[in-house]
Amino acid sequence: MTNPKSWKQLKSETVYENPYYTLMRDDVELPGGKLLQGYHYRINHSWVAIFVLSPDGKVLLERQNRYPNNILTWELPAGRLEKGEEPLQAALRELKEETGVVATKAEKIGEYVIDPVASTGRVTLFFVNDFIETNERNLDYGEDIEAAWVDLAAMKAMMARGEIAPIAHLGLIHEILSKKAL
Repeated sequence: MTNPKSWKQLKSETVYENPYYTLMRDDVELPGGKLLQGYHYRINHSWVAIFVLSPDGKVLLERQNRYPNNILTWELPAGRLEKGEEPLQAALRELKEETGVVATKAEKIGEYVIDPVASTGRVTLFFVNDFIETNERNLDYGEDIEAAWVDLAAMKAMMARGEIAPIAHLGLIHEILSKKAL
């Protein structure tokens, strides 16, 4: 087995910037000395996802419309880290804001690269099974989220039918199912 070598950054420039991501254009030297000019990628905010399991074996999912694909999809509660925020803080904040659920304990399952070819963003996955339900949601501007408790078998069927569409969420759910033997 060979050990692939790293690329060497020669030049980097910001092409576009907004509050959600920065588009970069780099010139790099490839292993072996070849030059690759104009490699574009995004510097993204990292985000968190939370798998909440109730004592009776139900999973907390959210349904919302996702633009620009304009699809209605189920997902795990999730959201981006604010500047200076740790993943655990973001997970607790996002869970309460979007669902009204207050986690009293959260277990970090892992941190994962989202799109290693085109983005620097990462997602940290948390498992919560100790929580308090409240009716205190605080949705962000533009969010229209339905939260629902779904039993594990129904969630797996939703995955098979494509109702949980984002590949990142599917991967994260599979990670929990395997690590927690659910």
